[in-house]
Amino acid sequence: MIYDFTQGRRVVAEVDYCTSVRPAGCSGKWTFPDGTIGEGRIAGASGGDKGHRIDVVVGPIWGAYADTLSTLAWQLAPAPTVYAMVLAGWLIARFRRARAHRMTREFNARLRPGQELYHARDAEITDAHDQSLWDGRHLGHRLAVLDGPGPTAFHIRHGVAARYFYYPNGTYAGAILRDRRMHPLLGFALCDARGAAFAFTASIDHPLSWQVTGADGSFVYARILITTQGHTVAVEPAAPPLLRPLIFGFVIEYDRIVFEAGDGLGLEYRHHIAR
Repeated sequence: MIYDFTQGRRVVAEVDYCTSVRPAGCSGKWTFPDGTIGEGRIAGASGGDKGHRIDVVVGPIWGAYADTLSTLAWQLAPAPTVYAMVLAGWLIARFRRARAHRMTREFNARLRPGQELYHARDAEITDAHDQSLWDGRHLGHRLAVLDGPGPTAFHIRHGVAARYFYYPNGTYAGAILRDRRMHPLLGFALCDARGAAFAFTASIDHPLSWQVTGADGSFVYARILITTQGHTVAVEPAAPPLLRPLIFGFVIEYDRIVFEAGDGLGLEYRHHIAR
């Protein structure tokens, strides 16, 4: 609209029709300097203009407007709101990026010698040197397979707020299950093939900061940082081997599994095993 009003051609139009309802919708005809005749709706014209000639601006996008200050003001009225929305969106995105960078710096500052550092972007897990180690494959919107180094791979089945891991030969490996004992905190249990929870993960300090501890909570196996710029995982070398694929599956599925858990739903382990 702004472009039309500033870049359109100014001509004289004859208003030949206006509706009887208010505000009136008017139309007319006009002639360009090259002799070309145009016709159509004239925004800003009123019922009193019917049968009269008025100055109009014919823009390349939206058509003809009455060439008056009131019409310009009317056309530009939505602009401040649009600009404010764009500015607000830009500021929110900038704030989130700044927060992600700050939290990542703080996370990295807490790294200890020997800890394994991983980054998750989309469905790919890379190490501190940006070498791809694990890669998730989706079936539709669901994570279906998690491929690891060499022949390592896990097939994943989905429950509500639960993910079940299987080796390629169909043998059950373990699961991520909603841990209701963490209430009111949001937490998950990491279970082995026997169904025993050997680790727990829960958000700490901040909803985007997670900690993975042993079954008795006395040892911290890993820390997880969730940001809009990607997820970061720091794992202790002493962590059980099964912990890594379960954690990586968790960070890849983070948005979906946390949303499911937030609905207060969940599948109990015994229901899955009985199937």
